Amino acid sequence: MKYKIVFLDVDGTIFSHKTKSIPSSCIEAINKAKENGIIICLATGRSTFLSKQTGILDQVSFDYFNVCNGTLVHDKNLNIIHSYPIDPRCVNNLIEVTNKNNLNMTFVTLNDVFRLNDNVKLIEEGYGSISIKTPNKKQYNNEDCYMINLFWDKYEKERYESLFKESSKYAFYSGFNEYGFDVIPLNYNKAKGIEALINYLGIKKEEVIAIGDGHNDAEMIEYAGLGIAMGNAIDKCKKVADYITTDIDDDGIYNAFKYAGII
Repeated sequence: MKYKIVFLDVDGTIFSHKTKSIPSSCIEAINKAKENGIIICLATGRSTFLSKQTGILDQVSFDYFNVCNGTLVHDKNLNIIHSYPIDPRCVNNLIEVTNKNNLNMTFVTLNDVFRLNDNVKLIEEGYGSISIKTPNKKQYNNEDCYMINLFWDKYEKERYESLFKESSKYAFYSGFNEYGFDVIPLNYNKAKGIEALINYLGIKKEEVIAIGDGHNDAEMIEYAGLGIAMGNAIDKCKKVADYITTDIDDDGIYNAFKYAGII
């Protein structure tokens, strides 16, 4: 078989926010592909901890996890294969600015997500829009942090962005919705995580399939041997894709797998 491994985004790719579930045809396609010896990997801006909240890990058995936009790669037993945490200087700067301006953010570590303070309104709005519960409050104790989510009033985005000018020297800000941004190490994306995992597994780039729909999926779609954009994907993804499948709620993943010849 030409392809050996598939990387799947979560939101808008395998998890439908319209139905708040994984389409049954998607589960069927994944199970058939696994029976055919295809390695199935999650490739998401979420952490594994946050992905669990969608229920997808109860329905699909993933072999590997490329999470936090490529900064952390691990197997199903949480054994770390590749990690690239945020520069501590960036983390400390973000904490300082957040505390001074009564903002809030969440820290994403290997197996936890937590917030700094009780200012939770914007977190509830931001996370709620993508079916994530508001994390518990906890003190930051210098753990390796693979992603930070910043939350702000969408009408004051420019003012808030200027507050984090110093930390922008160390991190990349990617808007995950109108309420906030993902902060990850500079020049990092899902494609970096894919590269690290296939090097570990001894798989060639040409044997990789990557499927996604959002802003943080374009790099991996372009990188893969076969890059597939969902029918509901943004133009940025469609422009770099080798193939455009149908919408998520119109058997998009099943049709993509059929096209690739892995089922």
